[in-house]
Amino acid sequence: MLGAKNVDVSKLTAKYGIVFDSDDPGFLFTKGPSSNHMEYRIHGLESHAGVAPEEGISAIKIAAEGISAMKLGRIDPETTANIGTIEGGMATNIIPNLVVLKGEARSHSEEKLEAQTAHMTKCLEEAAAKYEVTVAGNTTKASVEANVERDYSSMDVPDSSHVVQPVLQAAKRMGLDVKTMASGGGCDANVFNRKGIECANLGTGMRAIHTVKEWLDVKDMYAAAEMTLEIMKLNGELAMK
Repeated sequence: MLGAKNVDVSKLTAKYGIVFDSDDPGFLFTKGPSSNHMEYRIHGLESHAGVAPEEGISAIKIAAEGISAMKLGRIDPETTANIGTIEGGMATNIIPNLVVLKGEARSHSEEKLEAQTAHMTKCLEEAAAKYEVTVAGNTTKASVEANVERDYSSMDVPDSSHVVQPVLQAAKRMGLDVKTMASGGGCDANVFNRKGIECANLGTGMRAIHTVKEWLDVKDMYAAAEMTLEIMKLNGELAMK
């Protein structure tokens, strides 16, 4: 969504549009979640893993305990959460003093999103709070730095909107059945709606999205292209009335 986030919409004359970023062209996604991006820096204490392991605090162990306590995946019909990347450690003979975790939480409910974000942070903080060590009179306590940022905000485009109706009418003229739906994914439409350009998300035939087996059915892409042409024709007819 970097392009959508950085485009200067004041230079656009359009006030509504369609984003192509989902699966079946028989679906028009009009609702999408808000998402928080989290980065956690877990601080432990380095020491020699063979000579003095009791003088160190393993940031990897803290991260593991914190993650294992988290509710992740499908939280409820509106909410999901994930830890996506883990970085840390320098060598097998060093107790690791730093781990960086990056993750996200998404929800169609702002209240649930904030609750899930707080839950994930709390799990790591509680794991870190159990660890401290004193070496040569100096006490070190494990700690967690949490940086949470809003990645994108939800969208909720009504079926009566200027962008949805032409899609449904074009589909009807083509003898197709297009349904409006809610999605668990985010897309440029989330961003543009917040910038005052009403957008919905039309499928192009993507399958197994975000996996190494992602593929696209060409007949679905043709269907999306034909649908787009019909929408443009219909929009032109409406504009001339």
